[in-house]
Amino acid sequence: MNIFIDNGEGHIMTKRMIPILKKQNHKLYLNPQGCDVQLSFVRFGINTKLPKVVRIDGIYYNTMINWKAQNQSISNSHQIADGIIYQSYYSRMFCEALLSKRKKNAKAAVIYNGIEPYWCGKPNDHEGFNIIIIGKHRRHKRLKEIIELFLKFHKINTDSHLHIFGLLYDNKIPKHPAIFYHGNVERTEMFSYLRSSDLTLHLSKRDSCPNSVLECISAGIPVITTNNCGGATEMCKMTPGCIIIDGDGDYNDVSPVPHYSEEWNALPPNVEKNIIESMVSVYETRHKIELPEMLNIQYVTKKYLEMLNNVKN
Repeated sequence: MNIFIDNGEGHIMTKRMIPILKKQNHKLYLNPQGCDVQLSFVRFGINTKLPKVVRIDGIYYNTMINWKAQNQSISNSHQIADGIIYQSYYSRMFCEALLSKRKKNAKAAVIYNGIEPYWCGKPNDHEGFNIIIIGKHRRHKRLKEIIELFLKFHKINTDSHLHIFGLLYDNKIPKHPAIFYHGNVERTEMFSYLRSSDLTLHLSKRDSCPNSVLECISAGIPVITTNNCGGATEMCKMTPGCIIIDGDGDYNDVSPVPHYSEEWNALPPNVEKNIIESMVSVYETRHKIELPEMLNIQYVTKKYLEMLNNVKN
């Protein structure tokens, strides 16, 4: 199959799928001429006459901006696509509620992001207890809350450390001997930190399918999340050893909200208490986790090809 890849040439998912596609004699092209099907990421950059599949990440819902205008091109793509890949069941519910309706005969599927097992190498032996927090392309949500949780946890387990990666934007990091801010680091350097990490917290509500969670699961790092973190919650539910804390609002709520406001991101006291207790539990067990089949890039690529073939035929 000849696939026109649109808006996704440099995407990490494309890079992970390419070796598998090549082995099966499927080819990706940056030009639609001579192709059988179009695969676009987020939105259609070019509206060709090819059968079209769009892979939709998260959408805008922040009431502090004009979220409808921000979603317009995504909404248009959702409306004209022959096939739609949603990143999680929460993402599908969100898109169906806030975007234009898809065509009656459009194919629809939930396919999570995929990765190879132990993409960074196997965990190594190390001293202390390392908690890793990763944010790549967007502002960290609930970073202030995570730091507050860590400071309470650190009083219980003084050999613990918090390692924060990604851009801060308007977040602030307190000066503390056990808190380290690394910014954005090179891929191979990131590998060494992942191999030496014991736990991650992902408390960002309504995420579609965060790669940071996927990468930590692949590395064997247990994830603590809540019932209201969208795709992160779903990935943790399918991964024994991850922990989901209830009481963080309604998973089914898809209404627009001021999602960077302190009020909306505040952790209920019972949720905070249960997160700290779960952190202590992971500290005591030091257990590792394994990548489930649905998140394995081999499985994910197979599902992408099924969608492309269904639309092409």
